[in-house]
Amino acid sequence: MSEQSHDHHGILRKFLAIREFELFFSALHAAISHQRKPSVNRTTVLFAIAIALLPLLISLLSSYTEQSGFRDLPAIVVGIAALFGILVRARHGFGALVSMPRKRAIKLTHIGFALGCIPAVIVLVYFPELLAERKEAFAQAATASPKSYLQKVIAISSFILLVSLWAAATEELIFRGMLVSTIRRWEGIKNHLLRDCVAVLLSAMLFGAAHVATWGLGAALVLTGIGIGFALGYIANGERLGITIFYHFVFDVLSISVALLA
Repeated sequence: MSEQSHDHHGILRKFLAIREFELFFSALHAAISHQRKPSVNRTTVLFAIAIALLPLLISLLSSYTEQSGFRDLPAIVVGIAALFGILVRARHGFGALVSMPRKRAIKLTHIGFALGCIPAVIVLVYFPELLAERKEAFAQAATASPKSYLQKVIAISSFILLVSLWAAATEELIFRGMLVSTIRRWEGIKNHLLRDCVAVLLSAMLFGAAHVATWGLGAALVLTGIGIGFALGYIANGERLGITIFYHFVFDVLSISVALLA
């Protein structure tokens, strides 16, 4: 009886991926304890926060920019913010903090991403209209001119891939590659755990808030949770930005596709 109970316990642990989560939190604990170099000063932290606020500010002005004919201004501002993110990373030499096999880094990023998606899945099961909130705007943008069925398929596919790639690259550079990495290296907060908590929560809140105008308040709250998952995965994998961008790209492709098909 005890052996059978042990087998059931093992099956349940495997089904719930307990071992994978234990691996993730072990890696996260090691990453939090790891020394982050180089350190940055308060001016750099304030600058990084100011740059990370730009997507939120331009999203709040989105209705004004559309009425004024500056529809491309939000994308331009986000692109400029991402360029500043690249400059901050280059100026301070941000990069992978710990050495680990690529396969392990991908696995850790995947688990962090999965953790961030748990609240999103729960919310969307009960409120599926959140993803459909901007369906009309996306559909109009994706099929602005083509008329034939083939043209529409090509236009929609190209739209989804380009928007997803742009959003993944720029947002990860701003919110994880610049903001999280900067705050994690600021010795103004002495405790490593508290410093990482501030980095994760602030980056996730700004990430979610930047999507209010595009997706609505409810979806922005969901994206805040997903932003926490992205940030945790980024920290656990030793700050490997390329892997985080890839997972963000996959997420955006799936979410925009669902929004168009909902």
